Amino acid sequence: MISKSVRIFFALLGGWIFFSWGFRLYILTIRWETDPFRLRTLFFAIVFLGIGFFIARLAWLGKLLNRSMAMGLIIAAVFTIGYWGFRLSRLFLYPDIDPNPRSHLHLAVTYIVLGLALLWIAIRSENTRKEPVIN
Repeated sequence: MISKSVRIFFALLGGWIFFSWGFRLYILTIRWETDPFRLRTLFFAIVFLGIGFFIARLAWLGKLLNRSMAMGLIIAAVFTIGYWGFRLSRLFLYPDIDPNPRSHLHLAVTYIVLGLALLWIAIRSENTRKEPVIN
Protein backbone atom coordinates (compact mmCIF):
# COMPACT_ATOMS: atom_id res chain seq x y z
CA MET A 1 0.00 0.00 0.00
CA ILE A 2 1.02 3.57 -0.61
CA SER A 3 1.40 5.36 2.69
CA LYS A 4 -1.23 7.89 3.71
CA SER A 5 1.20 10.81 3.48
CA VAL A 6 2.19 9.87 -0.08
CA ARG A 7 -1.49 9.50 -1.04
CA ILE A 8 -2.22 12.98 0.35
CA PHE A 9 0.83 14.34 -1.52
CA PHE A 10 -0.40 12.70 -4.75
CA ALA A 11 -3.94 14.04 -4.27
CA LEU A 12 -2.79 17.60 -3.59
CA LEU A 13 -0.15 17.63 -6.32
CA GLY A 14 -2.38 15.99 -8.92
CA GLY A 15 -5.21 18.39 -8.18
CA TRP A 16 -2.88 21.38 -8.25
CA ILE A 17 -1.33 20.40 -11.59
CA PHE A 18 -4.70 19.52 -13.11
CA PHE A 19 -6.48 22.71 -12.06
CA SER A 20 -3.56 25.08 -12.69
CA TRP A 21 -3.14 23.81 -16.24
CA GLY A 22 -6.91 23.72 -16.67
CA PHE A 23 -6.92 27.41 -15.80
CA ARG A 24 -4.07 27.97 -18.27
CA LEU A 25 -6.16 26.22 -20.92
CA TYR A 26 -9.09 28.49 -20.08
CA ILE A 27 -6.89 31.58 -20.46
CA LEU A 28 -5.63 30.20 -23.76
CA THR A 29 -9.17 29.88 -25.10
CA ILE A 30 -9.87 33.50 -24.16
CA ARG A 31 -6.69 34.77 -25.85
CA TRP A 32 -6.55 32.26 -28.70
CA GLU A 33 -6.32 34.90 -31.45
CA THR A 34 -3.51 36.91 -29.85
CA ASP A 35 -1.29 34.13 -28.45
CA PRO A 36 1.61 33.51 -30.86
CA PHE A 37 2.48 30.19 -29.16
CA ARG A 38 -1.06 28.83 -28.91
CA LEU A 39 -0.43 25.38 -30.38
CA ARG A 40 2.62 24.78 -28.21
CA THR A 41 0.75 25.98 -25.14
CA LEU A 42 -2.23 23.80 -26.05
CA PHE A 43 0.03 20.75 -26.35
CA PHE A 44 1.71 21.29 -22.99
CA ALA A 45 -1.59 22.11 -21.28
CA ILE A 46 -3.10 18.83 -22.46
CA VAL A 47 0.00 16.86 -21.42
CA PHE A 48 0.07 18.44 -17.96
CA LEU A 49 -3.68 17.93 -17.55
CA GLY A 50 -3.02 14.24 -18.18
CA ILE A 51 -0.12 14.20 -15.71
CA GLY A 52 -2.25 15.84 -13.04
CA PHE A 53 -5.09 13.38 -13.63
CA PHE A 54 -2.66 10.43 -13.52
CA ILE A 55 -1.11 11.54 -10.22
CA ALA A 56 -4.51 12.22 -8.64
CA ARG A 57 -5.67 8.79 -9.85
CA LEU A 58 -2.70 7.18 -8.07
CA ALA A 59 -3.89 8.79 -4.85
CA TRP A 60 -7.41 7.51 -5.44
CA LEU A 61 -6.28 3.92 -6.12
CA GLY A 62 -4.08 3.83 -3.03
CA LYS A 63 -2.48 0.48 -3.71
CA LEU A 64 1.08 -0.60 -4.24
CA LEU A 65 2.60 0.93 -7.35
CA ASN A 66 3.08 -1.74 -9.98
CA ARG A 67 5.81 -1.50 -12.59
CA SER A 68 3.70 0.34 -15.19
CA MET A 69 2.43 2.89 -12.63
CA ALA A 70 5.97 3.51 -11.38
CA MET A 71 7.21 3.90 -14.96
CA GLY A 72 4.38 6.36 -15.70
CA LEU A 73 5.32 8.30 -12.58
CA ILE A 74 8.98 8.37 -13.66
CA ILE A 75 8.01 9.61 -17.14
CA ALA A 76 5.73 12.28 -15.65
CA ALA A 77 8.48 13.42 -13.27
CA VAL A 78 11.16 13.54 -15.98
CA PHE A 79 8.83 15.42 -18.34
CA THR A 80 7.98 17.93 -15.61
CA ILE A 81 11.62 18.45 -14.65
CA GLY A 82 12.65 18.76 -18.30
CA TYR A 83 9.94 21.23 -19.29
CA TRP A 84 10.34 23.47 -16.26
CA GLY A 85 14.14 23.17 -16.40
CA PHE A 86 13.97 24.48 -19.95
CA ARG A 87 11.67 27.31 -18.84
CA LEU A 88 14.07 28.13 -15.98
CA SER A 89 17.06 28.25 -18.33
CA ARG A 90 15.13 30.58 -20.67
CA LEU A 91 14.38 32.85 -17.70
CA PHE A 92 18.09 33.12 -16.93
CA LEU A 93 19.19 33.55 -20.55
CA TYR A 94 16.42 35.88 -21.75
CA PRO A 95 14.80 37.63 -18.75
CA ASP A 96 13.59 40.57 -20.86
CA ILE A 97 11.30 38.40 -23.00
CA ASP A 98 9.22 37.12 -20.08
CA PRO A 99 6.49 39.54 -18.94
CA ASN A 100 6.61 38.28 -15.33
CA PRO A 101 10.01 36.68 -14.69
CA ARG A 102 9.89 36.63 -10.88
CA SER A 103 6.66 34.64 -10.59
CA HIS A 104 7.70 32.30 -13.42
CA LEU A 105 11.02 31.73 -11.65
CA HIS A 106 9.21 30.68 -8.48
CA LEU A 107 6.80 28.52 -10.45
CA ALA A 108 9.63 26.79 -12.34
CA VAL A 109 11.58 26.05 -9.16
CA THR A 110 8.43 24.73 -7.46
CA TYR A 111 7.62 22.39 -10.35
CA ILE A 112 11.23 21.15 -10.52
CA VAL A 113 11.27 20.37 -6.79
CA LEU A 114 7.90 18.59 -7.02
CA GLY A 115 9.12 16.66 -10.07
CA LEU A 116 12.19 15.57 -8.13
CA ALA A 117 9.95 14.43 -5.26
CA LEU A 118 7.84 12.38 -7.69
CA LEU A 119 10.98 10.87 -9.20
CA TRP A 120 12.27 9.97 -5.75
CA ILE A 121 8.97 8.32 -4.78
CA ALA A 122 8.83 6.35 -8.05
CA ILE A 123 12.44 5.15 -7.84
CA ARG A 124 12.07 4.26 -4.17
CA SER A 125 8.91 2.23 -4.90
CA GLU A 126 10.76 0.40 -7.68
CA ASN A 127 13.70 -0.43 -5.42
CA THR A 128 11.63 -1.63 -2.47
CA ARG A 129 9.55 -4.08 -4.50
CA LYS A 130 10.64 -7.62 -3.84
CA GLU A 131 11.20 -9.86 -6.80
CA PRO A 132 10.13 -13.49 -6.53
CA VAL A 133 12.93 -15.87 -5.72
CA ILE A 134 13.35 -18.67 -8.25
CA ASN A 135 15.01 -21.82 -6.89
